[in-house]
Amino acid sequence: MINKMKNYRFFALLCMLGVLLTSCNKKNEWTNYYGYTCQDIAGSYGPSDVASAFEGLTESDLCHICNDAQIEITPDGSKITLKFKSVKTGLEKSWNGNPIMNENDFLLQMGNIAGDVPEILATVYIDQSRHVRLHGYVRKVKSYTPEGPVYINNYFDVIRN
Repeated sequence: MINKMKNYRFFALLCMLGVLLTSCNKKNEWTNYYGYTCQDIAGSYGPSDVASAFEGLTESDLCHICNDAQIEITPDGSKITLKFKSVKTGLEKSWNGNPIMNENDFLLQMGNIAGDVPEILATVYIDQSRHVRLHGYVRKVKSYTPEGPVYINNYFDVIRN
């Protein structure tokens, strides 16, 4: 009888340990980072290696995937300086200003091409561990047509180091 009780206790302990380990290995979930401040997003960012980051995108003349993107964000009061670099696409650009230019305070939006089109637009994400991730694109004008400008979108997905 005592051996059976020990076995039950051991089994119960194993079950509790299994539940604990399963909950600790929970999949990382990214959520929109509402109300972020310039200080919250400041830092150096490198490729996120999120498997689904570029899902649904196909490289073309108008769509470049910058899986080597690097971003540096430096706060300056209520503004930031954002530096973007992708060796793969040969793109290096900087912006200075307010990163929140609309009512969607989880978006980072800077620079304007004629017609109020942002040059850089990213969704700001945060996870349970307070890691910050930016997913979006840098847009530049490739050419102008009678119908309007033709854009090249340079997509990136980066996480703060």
